[in-house]
Amino acid sequence: MAAASVLLALTLLLVVAAFLVLPLLQQSQSADEVTQTELLTEQRELVLRALAELELDNAEQKLDPADHAHQRALLLQAGAALLQQLDALAAAPDVTAQLEQEVARLRSAGRDAH
Repeated sequence: MAAASVLLALTLLLVVAAFLVLPLLQQSQSADEVTQTELLTEQRELVLRALAELELDNAEQKLDPADHAHQRALLLQAGAALLQQLDALAAAPDVTAQLEQEVARLRSAGRDAH
């Protein structure tokens, strides 16, 4: 039982570390690579997998109920934060589209001036 708790704690630690580190790594990548939305979606999948493993371990009575509750709460908090970030990205205006519209407007205004 102690080994399972340690393994689950390490899994949880890896998920939280990925949650914290991956956005920093993403900033250094070019725009052609992974988008912020894709990165957050991958992190959400990690959290969901960790929750599924946690529930399986709990169903098999490999965890102390207090450990299960604590680890579940941490994973739910991480998942909620990811969902908030995904919602914020979805609500954010598409800057690229706005820039393209502005360039098109300026080009058409330049043609009209000649």
